[in-house]
Amino acid sequence: MKKRRDIVIDLLKKAYDRKDILVSGCGTGNTMSDVFKHGYNINGVDINRRLLSVAAFRVQYSTKESEKKIINLI
Repeated sequence: MKKRRDIVIDLLKKAYDRKDILVSGCGTGNTMSDVFKHGYNINGVDINRRLLSVAAFRVQYSTKESEKKIINLI
């Protein structure tokens, strides 16, 4: 059985020809960090600043410095 992140990444590859994504209500960035690793530029938005802090930490420490592209958390 595929994990949610694998399903999301497969759908993005099939249906979305751009590498820029807006994630509304990104929360702690569970899926966002996995999508980011596949070369997508992400803008994450969430009303809860604590959740954004967790998302920023997760993305920052889940990727190598050379792999980092764009991630904005608003």
